[in-house]
Amino acid sequence: MIKNILLIVGLIILGLYGISVVPTLSGRMQLAAVISCIYIISLAIIYPKIDFGFKFILIIISGYMLFGKRFAYLSPFEPIFISEICLAVSFIIVLGKILSKGLWGKLFDTPLHIIIWLLLIYGALHLYLGFPRYGIVAIKDSATIYYSLFFLISYILFQNKQLFYIFEKYLMWLFIIGLIGLIINRSYIPVISAFPFKDAYIGAASAGFLVIYFKTIRDRYYLGYIYLGIAIVFIMAALNMSVIWSLGFAALLICIWARKYQLLYLLFAGVIFGGLFTAVISALNPAIFERIISEFDSMNLADLNITTYQGSSTSGWRVAWWLAIWRETMLVNPWWGQGFGADLGSEFTLAFYGKAYGEFGNQAFGAARYPHNILFTVIGRLGLIGALLFIIYSTILLSYIYKFCKLFCSKSLYKIKLIDIGIVAYIAASFANAFVQCTYEAPYSAIPHWVMIAYMIVKIKNAKTLLTH
Repeated sequence: MIKNILLIVGLIILGLYGISVVPTLSGRMQLAAVISCIYIISLAIIYPKIDFGFKFILIIISGYMLFGKRFAYLSPFEPIFISEICLAVSFIIVLGKILSKGLWGKLFDTPLHIIIWLLLIYGALHLYLGFPRYGIVAIKDSATIYYSLFFLISYILFQNKQLFYIFEKYLMWLFIIGLIGLIINRSYIPVISAFPFKDAYIGAASAGFLVIYFKTIRDRYYLGYIYLGIAIVFIMAALNMSVIWSLGFAALLICIWARKYQLLYLLFAGVIFGGLFTAVISALNPAIFERIISEFDSMNLADLNITTYQGSSTSGWRVAWWLAIWRETMLVNPWWGQGFGADLGSEFTLAFYGKAYGEFGNQAFGAARYPHNILFTVIGRLGLIGALLFIIYSTILLSYIYKFCKLFCSKSLYKIKLIDIGIVAYIAASFANAFVQCTYEAPYSAIPHWVMIAYMIVKIKNAKTLLTH
């Protein structure tokens, strides 16, 4: 009773202070303040019994899935975006749980926890040294590492069984929204095609696609073939190899590790359909066929000196940028890296963007600060030591995916939960996407990925506990 009274009094004082301050703020800050108040009130009202920190995580993931970059970069001022606000609030709430319930051991519960702590400490040292020189840019670049805090926070929250099962029910909706997002975004219909950014939903879309596929086979859900056909048409029409690569990687991994050989039919049909689709559109429009071929071209630079960029394919400039980062890092500091805030591969970027980049630099020019491959992001920023830590992290993550497949997905299709197939597909697809596009560097792809990993590992731990008992 006393606690509730004190809370009400505190909210009244805070509200009065807010009313007095808002008129003095700029228009943008006023809007941010009003939206923040509505956001917090909504969190308090919706499902009052659910943990407040967990609500933040659910809403932020939903926002990314629906609105992508537009939601991710809502901010009263840089580098404080909505992800950082949610991280701070959730961290404070979880810290209170750790102190009150003695959950310190849960912060070091698995080998994945240990390697993440090593990455966080190593990244913090880089930020400490890089901030005096690069300022806010160093903080923004360090997000690649500190987003992993969402794994530690979610892992603690998922110890609550009620929250764990609520999230499981939420997942199916997440997968469906992701698949719809893929179809809409790749439609190239004006306005509608601006739905979310593909990196935000690529994991969920892959999960939704494979869940519908297995449901169609298991339950003879023939309407599912129509849904899958529509999705395949839009995937192929988009000619985006990162989507095809991520979905294909997830399907192949489930096929081998979960022994779901029904996916071989899907992979075979995908190759046949892709070949027929390519043949038809190349006959109708040879220029589109040239675009498909260019996706597989290698980079074309003058003896790799990168004095002028001559490549036209997406794979071309990627490889060129990766080689530039490697050479620069080996020259500057191979073991430590160039640090947070430094321009990665500026030699390549100057050739790619031309004189404008040379005058203003990567920070002011607004060029991408990640090379569409997490390994080269880590090599450039954290050096070979960071790359070694990330490779160890990747190995541990893949081992947990393997364990999850064996525990939950290797039984007969009639005895498994389709949601478990979706979990593996989500994590595997977003992990694969990190090596051709972006997963760990951007909030709209990194945060859902880390939360999903936490959920997977808690589910493995719970299953092993039941088997032990």
